[in-house]
Amino acid sequence: MVKSEGRGINKPHIEWLIGAGLVVLALAAYRASLCYPFFWDDPTELGRAQARSIIHLFTTSRGYLYYRPLTFTVWKIIGALQGRFDPLTFHLIQVVTHALNGVLTYALARRLVGQRSVATAAAVLFVLYPSSYQAVTWVVVAQLQLTTLLLGTLIAYYDGRVRRNRRLLWISLVLTVVALPVHENGITFGLIVAGLEGVILCQERGAGSENWIKFLLRRASRWWPFPTLHLLACIAFFTLWLFIPKDTSPAHLWFEPAVGWYLLQGFIWPVAGAIGPWLAWLPGPAWRPLVVVAPITLGWLLVAHWRGRQLPLFFLCVLWFAVTEVPVWAAQGIGYVGLAPRLFYASSPAAALVWAGLLGLDIRLPLVGSRLGNWGRKIGTGTLVIIVTWQSAVFVGVRNHMYAGAMPAVWDVVRHGTATGAQAKLLFVNAPDRIAAREPEYPVGDFLVVVMPIDVELGSYVALHTGVHPATQSLSVPELAGLDRYPYHVNMRGVIAQPDTLTQAIRAVDRVFFTEYHPDGMIRIMEAGSVFTGLVPIKLLATFGNVLQLQEAAFEAPGRLVLQWTCLGPGAPNDTIFIHVTGKDGKPIVQADGDPLRGLWLLDYCQAGEHIRDVRNLSLEDIPAGEYSIRVGAYNRATARRLQARDAKGNAILDDSVTVAAWRKPGTSLSR
Repeated sequence: MVKSEGRGINKPHIEWLIGAGLVVLALAAYRASLCYPFFWDDPTELGRAQARSIIHLFTTSRGYLYYRPLTFTVWKIIGALQGRFDPLTFHLIQVVTHALNGVLTYALARRLVGQRSVATAAAVLFVLYPSSYQAVTWVVVAQLQLTTLLLGTLIAYYDGRVRRNRRLLWISLVLTVVALPVHENGITFGLIVAGLEGVILCQERGAGSENWIKFLLRRASRWWPFPTLHLLACIAFFTLWLFIPKDTSPAHLWFEPAVGWYLLQGFIWPVAGAIGPWLAWLPGPAWRPLVVVAPITLGWLLVAHWRGRQLPLFFLCVLWFAVTEVPVWAAQGIGYVGLAPRLFYASSPAAALVWAGLLGLDIRLPLVGSRLGNWGRKIGTGTLVIIVTWQSAVFVGVRNHMYAGAMPAVWDVVRHGTATGAQAKLLFVNAPDRIAAREPEYPVGDFLVVVMPIDVELGSYVALHTGVHPATQSLSVPELAGLDRYPYHVNMRGVIAQPDTLTQAIRAVDRVFFTEYHPDGMIRIMEAGSVFTGLVPIKLLATFGNVLQLQEAAFEAPGRLVLQWTCLGPGAPNDTIFIHVTGKDGKPIVQADGDPLRGLWLLDYCQAGEHIRDVRNLSLEDIPAGEYSIRVGAYNRATARRLQARDAKGNAILDDSVTVAAWRKPGTSLSR
């Protein structure tokens, strides 16, 4: 804790309140993720930690492109201590680390700027920084822990230099060394520390007239050794990284324009976010508006900090952001970077400090009275920071809504996979790969939410959570997805299946699961049923034409209906099944017409002797209390004629439909 610069009065309780407020803000923004499962590449990354020994983790990176042995080791130790990988533990680590980083951002800004209001604004903007949504929510992102070590390094270095405390300077160096095997971006610490040293030297020299060369020579013994040690440590690790065995990547520099503009958005995100929805005002690539807006914004920030006599701090933040992001621009294409807003996390404190720093700039305007100009500046910059904070909070809120709607689908995969067992073969239809906002919020990039990418087999999610690993297959049938009612754009897993391919896939598995996309953003994966051959207990409720026999029906409130059919032969084109929920007057109140298996199985593909387990969910939530009957039959869509229904004795059934359950709402169901 530091002293209030206003009157020199020590007010530690204010600092503690601000710190507690930042923790509460971080928890409020990301508390929902504590209930999330493992998703995205979690099975792949945590699987590496689980499968390899600690020695192996430190001596080779075969199988992937990066070298983060300490991160993998920590994951391995956590899993060993708990006996398994627990998603709550890993999500809790991410959220708590993000909250801690908010407090550390405040502490660093308090030292660099001095003003409590500026430091608080910087920390708030950091906590709500838009692109951090991915890093905080995805558990195998090491940028959070890297940023903790970076902020700790800078705070320890600053205090060590200002207080002339070598012990703190050594702690700063130790934190840098620890950060290097956490994430490759640790090699940037040396340059950022050198930039911080430049800020400290400017503060020590002040407005004096002493020649800079003489000043540096006079202070040389004090300022150069530890920045040099930080740089040497980073160079040594980079050399080690070059020689560690790993998979090779393309040996050329990318510097794609789209990537450069995408990364620049992270520094000027308030302006980029403001123009994102208005992409049509300039023709050409999506980043074309940034060609005009970015130089103006950067120039305005430069002039503002120059007029406010804070150029050293501004250049430190620019250096911090640049050394963190430029290597990404050089080494990666937009195909990777566009999916990785987490890459901004380690540089986001610098961007937040630049924008929050506008609050504390002492900008003196000509021809304007000092008091009037001071109040005008405070009102203007304060309003700007409030707008940026609100803009960021809305963006994070939208991403939280995406996650909250998509994560139940992952839990459904885990639940169904565990229930069916390790020997089961499962087909998932229309499962989500990734989702994104329908309208762009920034000129470049979708800033999407990756759920279960196609390169990760769905059984891996089941195995990571429970140890059960069923075999799975993914296909998509877009015309049945109902995405026109879903609020976001969706990429679904698997190739688009033609009817023949889909039919073969259904026959080859034990269970089929279908994805429901709801208008409120919720995604659920429900059992659709199965098609199989073999002997089953002979029961007969009704026969429909020469196509189907209904052998069994089971209804469970609040609306799950399981029908067991046996095929007598192929149906005619457009033959299908109807389900009516009727009141005492016999009129349908709820209808659930359609092909078996949520529309995935056509009756004209039936073969004699095949059995269909058809699982349906009836929407009964909104009907009034009372007694109802559930009736089942078959008809032809084209002619609207029902297939003749007969009972087990061959007698015609009235209305060519059979009652399979009686239900009272509220009450229990009575199954036949």
